[in-house]
Amino acid sequence: MALKDLDAEIVRIRDHRSRTYYNEALRAYRSGAYRAAISAAWVALVFDILLKYRELSAAGDAEATAFIGDWDKAIAANDVAKLLEHERSLLEHAKTKMGLMNLQEHRLLQRLYEDRHLCAHPAFAVEDKLFEPTDELVRTHIVGIVDIVLSQRPVQGRKIFESFSTDVQSPGFPSDEGKAIEFVEDKYLSGMRGEVLKNFGIILAKSLIKNVPPEWDNHRIRIVDALNALRLRRSESWQEVLTAVAKLINDDDPEFRPRALAMLADFSEVLPRVQEAPLAALQEVAASDAQLADYPEAFAAVELEPFEEVLITRFADLSRTEAAEVLNAVAAKKFWPNALERFGNSGSYRNAEANFDRFIRPFAEGITEQMLDQVLEATRENGQIWNAGGVPDRLLELLKAKQPTCPSSGSVDEFFLSLSRRSKTRFDDVWEHLRSLGWEEPEQPADED
Repeated sequence: MALKDLDAEIVRIRDHRSRTYYNEALRAYRSGAYRAAISAAWVALVFDILLKYRELSAAGDAEATAFIGDWDKAIAANDVAKLLEHERSLLEHAKTKMGLMNLQEHRLLQRLYEDRHLCAHPAFAVEDKLFEPTDELVRTHIVGIVDIVLSQRPVQGRKIFESFSTDVQSPGFPSDEGKAIEFVEDKYLSGMRGEVLKNFGIILAKSLIKNVPPEWDNHRIRIVDALNALRLRRSESWQEVLTAVAKLINDDDPEFRPRALAMLADFSEVLPRVQEAPLAALQEVAASDAQLADYPEAFAAVELEPFEEVLITRFADLSRTEAAEVLNAVAAKKFWPNALERFGNSGSYRNAEANFDRFIRPFAEGITEQMLDQVLEATRENGQIWNAGGVPDRLLELLKAKQPTCPSSGSVDEFFLSLSRRSKTRFDDVWEHLRSLGWEEPEQPADED
């Protein structure tokens, strides 16, 4: 900190009025008037905090409005005692109520406050000797006020959470994960400091685990994206959030165990912090608790080793409707074998079409060549499927959804040759699409009907 160019620091200060006070501190430091420099640095800090409060008050922040209202009343009444009281409490208020600084930053600025007393008030001196600050101490204080406050945008306290709540429930919130992370970074994280970042993450985590506030419940993916923004862009604060998340899970409220499973699936780094007893309780929920089917997102924990086997078994035991609800929320490939089997066992034309929608279509985004081969195999081995009127269009939609991935030519050949001439015609759009991807129609057997 002491090695920074003090002149270059000026350009980092947001408000030109605060730069004036900073320059006073800098001129005093350059002239060797170290006590005056520290006093001026404190004035610059207080002035800039008050500017931020006024800016936040104008934006509708109730906490900032209340503080500024009391401050202005004390000025109007020339109430020096009240003003001194506000000055004494300003740093604590800025940390606790407004989130302008974290605990460590508060301590650094509190030291400036104490040193300012030693410099400005001879009564604080001992043995008739004035306080003599060192060059390094003064530089540290001057750079510190810029780093911690003067260069920072004001944080909107509760207002920022109200704004996020509005955004996360609006149709304008980005649906793409990468764009959502950029949106949260630009609009929220970049304006947060210390405790506010931590509190923001904890509020999001509580929303996922405890469904508070309930109006966010239908926007779970957006909440996960916002937490991922914090995880990827603010790693130091994320570690504090992880500790809080682990505590929420280790508190082991039975009502929220399915949600805790989903949280672990989304943020697997929490798993090593889960204690043995809560982990055992979560495994029991995954294996047999009836409420699990009411929260299908919990099945995403199948990707975690402690829950993989029990959730695969649990999925296989679900009814068709329940299993379809799970896949609509979590199309985990570990459920693919059972989903494919359910599709292959379709017992009627309409059932085949419905099962395609329930058990095949959810995997479209991540489907592989091998999976497409298996779909074709299941289709050609069951006449209720390949004869169903809606299957050709569904199959074409699936193939187009994942270009350039397509079935192997051998699998397509087998499917093509297994159909009668009449049945082949029903799949003409499928053949045409596959030809566009390079497939060549195999030679027909001489004895084909």
